[in-house]
Amino acid sequence: MSPLVASLIAFGTVAASRPTSAQPEAPSSPFALPYPNYSQPIAPGPRLRYEPGKSPPPGYHFEQNPRKGFVISGAVTFALPYVISATIAMVSQNEADLWLLVPIVGPIGTLAAGRAECQKAERRECTAETFIAIGLGFDIAFQTAGAMLFAAGFVFPKKEWVSDYEAAARASPSFSWSITPRIDAEGRVGINVAGTIF
Repeated sequence: MSPLVASLIAFGTVAASRPTSAQPEAPSSPFALPYPNYSQPIAPGPRLRYEPGKSPPPGYHFEQNPRKGFVISGAVTFALPYVISATIAMVSQNEADLWLLVPIVGPIGTLAAGRAECQKAERRECTAETFIAIGLGFDIAFQTAGAMLFAAGFVFPKKEWVSDYEAAARASPSFSWSITPRIDAEGRVGINVAGTIF
């Protein structure tokens, strides 16, 4: 191999192994603004406590809604003892228990009809009647308390300032319901009822 060819090969090897310099980045403009992201919705502001006599803050309006805590707790407190009482009234052979189908005052009618009276000579033999009277007392108390809580949720509504963005973002109405047919695996036909209150 001639000295000229060897020199050309060595020069090409050195040139190939030399790293290429990175291209300088263009300086960013100090006046460049970030591109807005319109895919993210505007978060509504928090609900504010209503103050009578004052105008609403900017971007807010006045709303009053039932107190969900009172309504839900009252419905549950009333429904559980009433369902138990109504079940007893439908399966019992005692006519006095039919009063239990009447909400709230039904247990009072059952007691007035003599359901818990004991005709036995010794009082200690009246254990069943005693438990019936205690159970009816609790039934009256829980049904009454549940009805009062439920009514209080609407009589004393929650008043507050609500963001206009939150009101505009509500896609569903405050009350909706639907009925759809249903057929189970054994071929029995029925319906499904679903709904929302709030």
